[in-house]
Amino acid sequence: MIVSLAIAALIISSMIGMISGAFEAGKNTQDRNNVARDGRFAMQRMARTVSRSRHLVLPLPENVNTPWSESNRNPGVIAVTMDPELDRDSDGVMDADNDADGLIDEDLPDDNNFDGAPGILGIDDDGDGLIDEHAPDDGTPGWSASWYSSNNDEDLDWSEEVLNGIDDDGDGAIDEDINGDMDLAWRDPGRDYHDDDGDGTIDEDWYDLVVYHLDGSNLLERMPNLNPTSGADFTESVIAEKVVEFQVIRLATNNSNVILLDITLVVGDGSNAARFQTKVRVGAGL
Repeated sequence: MIVSLAIAALIISSMIGMISGAFEAGKNTQDRNNVARDGRFAMQRMARTVSRSRHLVLPLPENVNTPWSESNRNPGVIAVTMDPELDRDSDGVMDADNDADGLIDEDLPDDNNFDGAPGILGIDDDGDGLIDEHAPDDGTPGWSASWYSSNNDEDLDWSEEVLNGIDDDGDGAIDEDINGDMDLAWRDPGRDYHDDDGDGTIDEDWYDLVVYHLDGSNLLERMPNLNPTSGADFTESVIAEKVVEFQVIRLATNNSNVILLDITLVVGDGSNAARFQTKVRVGAGL
């Protein structure tokens, strides 16, 4: 009887080990599936947003005058204008049409995205490792609060571009720091030069930006709220956790009208890690 009990104990112990191993293997498989699902969702969401945008804000093109890279960002960042056909509350007015006049992004303020910060609030726009730098009180000669908020590419200059498809300031980027007088209408004494659409009000339709960036190991999506009062009126949501790599490269092309992004996303760690990579053209889905 004692021998029988010992044999039974060995068999039960072996079965418990096998069952425990099966449960552990099943858990690992489920974890890998969850990581892959989350990463795939995040990548598809970013790719769709970029393909449904008229204008890429970040990453910037490469500036040969700086010792860092503007176009190859790791940790990555993506900022694009909102889908011009998006109407989340189905009220007949596109979400990016701030003044509800049927036109989108046609009357930008000096602070192109109207968030009160240089570049994009809380984001390192130019890739130099600094966020919202050059505050009005940092001692920079001639710097002021209005110049601070109107500095859309964090390059220590402000509103130096005209909306003309030309690199007016020679930094490698085109139309990235647009003056509130978008077409230099100050030459026309018949109207307020900041009233770009001639509707009697000024600077009322800013860039509504969708932004993707990392907060620790979380990938965040920043989306303007419905009927925003400014570019700082947004909500951020986590679209992927356990991110170990997020790289975004703005690819140079021979056609200035074609802008491509190469996006790499790695989520999870060890054997559970999942890697995703895609290339997407800005505006391809419009």
